[in-house]
Amino acid sequence: MLSFHRDYNASRINRVCNDPSVFPDICLPGQGPMELSPIVNDLRNIVLMCDEGGIIAHWREPGIYEIHTQFTEKYRGVGAVKTIREMVSWLFLNSPAMELQTQVPEVNRGAQALVKAISGRLEFERDGAWIAPSGPCRMDYYTLRYSDWLYAPWAMGGLAARGEWFHQRLDNAKRAFFQAPDSHPQDAAHDVNVGATIEMIFAGQVDKALTLYNRFAKFAGYAEVRAISAQPLILDIQDAVVLVDIWKKDFEVLSCRQTVPPVQIPEQSEALLEVAEAS
Repeated sequence: MLSFHRDYNASRINRVCNDPSVFPDICLPGQGPMELSPIVNDLRNIVLMCDEGGIIAHWREPGIYEIHTQFTEKYRGVGAVKTIREMVSWLFLNSPAMELQTQVPEVNRGAQALVKAISGRLEFERDGAWIAPSGPCRMDYYTLRYSDWLYAPWAMGGLAARGEWFHQRLDNAKRAFFQAPDSHPQDAAHDVNVGATIEMIFAGQVDKALTLYNRFAKFAGYAEVRAISAQPLILDIQDAVVLVDIWKKDFEVLSCRQTVPPVQIPEQSEALLEVAEAS
């Protein structure tokens, strides 16, 4: 997998889009060379690039981006799929993205395979919506929403590992405070959501992270998280208060709370209590 970063000038994307192995698949009949500086210069758009290609995330409305992916023939196949998956994860974790949209011509077999490899969901089709060199053809319209990405098998592993890292650090801190570690059973869905939350917070997407985590927590029956302070970032996670260092991508447990289970009154004691109340 090639390393990538966000580009703020169009030199690499122009070179890739005008490459002879790319241009025929993305141009319209009679179209001249592409100049994508206006797209890159609009900072609502996000261009993630490695030397042989990348993703244009074209802003459509808040949280929704239309994706255009292009790689030269030097870097296609398994390596490109891994890189694009990392780029997609970057968009969900490092930007406001909640839904990615893409349009794929029926005749572009490589793009069809790629969108399925990143768990794209086919929304609808339109016959004759794309003009290929051989004539009009069908266009397929796909989306990838945050929740579809979050639980995709190719994304879950890294997120769950980050969630486990957080829980392990928290348990160690609880022991230091002479308290019992977390008692809830292993929960892959919880680890994945915690991992995504941590990564978004470290990327500066704090409001998005807390909103999405609390949405999951209410649905799954976990305690919600709230921010006590924005600068420095201090979070109340119910059983602890943590100070988050976004720059160092780390956190410190400031205090822990002992979670006490509700007292269970034996049946005999309940009967005695009823008698006492009656008298």
